[in-house]
Amino acid sequence: MSSTSSTSSTPTKPRVVPAVGAIPAIDVRAITKDYGDGGVVYRALKGVDLVVHQGEFLMLVGPSGSGKTTLLSIIGCVLRPTSGELRLFGETVSGLPESQLPEIRLGNIGFIFQGHNLIASMSARENVALVNRMRGAPTKDALEEAQFLLDKVGLHGKGDKKPTMLSGGERQRVAIARALAGHPPIVLADEPTASLDATSGLVVTKLLKELSHELGTTVLVVTHDNRIFHLADRIVNIEDGLITDGTPEHA
Repeated sequence: MSSTSSTSSTPTKPRVVPAVGAIPAIDVRAITKDYGDGGVVYRALKGVDLVVHQGEFLMLVGPSGSGKTTLLSIIGCVLRPTSGELRLFGETVSGLPESQLPEIRLGNIGFIFQGHNLIASMSARENVALVNRMRGAPTKDALEEAQFLLDKVGLHGKGDKKPTMLSGGERQRVAIARALAGHPPIVLADEPTASLDATSGLVVTKLLKELSHELGTTVLVVTHDNRIFHLADRIVNIEDGLITDGTPEHA
């Protein structure tokens, strides 16, 4: 995966990434997720199988309550499955100790949230640089890469502006830049266009797709926004905790 010279000295967390294209980026096998205990248990996922290939721009679509955000959280190592197996680039991560999961997330996954989740007291540049600073990168290097990414997402000259000074579409561009900081091999986006108008939603989704293909990043977008479906490399439907179509065979 390519990188800029400004990040050459950036320390990186251990990753689970093998040679590009060798095996699926994300491999979900018979995943279930239960909430509750005792006699009242709700099964949000009911045995999900899903493969996402390296460099793919995939949309996971379904109505509210279908289980798509729960599945995204399990893939992002935020939630643990009740049963089943999650592999990232061929390595099983679903059974790892809780203490190792933050390192897996930090080293391998960029997140784009529906509500941007930017820190209001920080500038756009500082928000983007935060991830690499958490990885131990020198502040200068992290800020240089942040500016490079802000330029890439069309925010040249706005690095010093705080989130309240930016439009909704601009804040989501900052969130995309932050998710791509350090070139994580996987980016997970949870309803990234939900708070945007149709035009802004299309613009930021096109931008994310272009950047993912340029950088070779695997992107999984959870959405029910049919305005952006045509931009997907592939669409997988989930309903009532089950994948209903679009699932390839496991490698």
